[in-house]
Amino acid sequence: LMSEKNLHERHTTGEEDEEIDPLLNQQGCGKVYAKLENCLAETDRDFAKCQPEIKALQACYLAANKGKTTS
Repeated sequence: LMSEKNLHERHTTGEEDEEIDPLLNQQGCGKVYAKLENCLAETDRDFAKCQPEIKALQACYLAANKGKTTS
């Protein structure tokens, strides 16, 4: 899962969601990610105010990848 810093950097550097969105949708986490994006937009990218959304995305990602091994 992307760290909060990496997610913040991704958006402040203008990187597009083209690469991450298909992956999140494939894992079933696209709607959870959209909620996080909405929260960040509404709070001027204040990660402290979006902790429930961040935790929900982390839980979704971990559940989607449970049992998978990483190299």
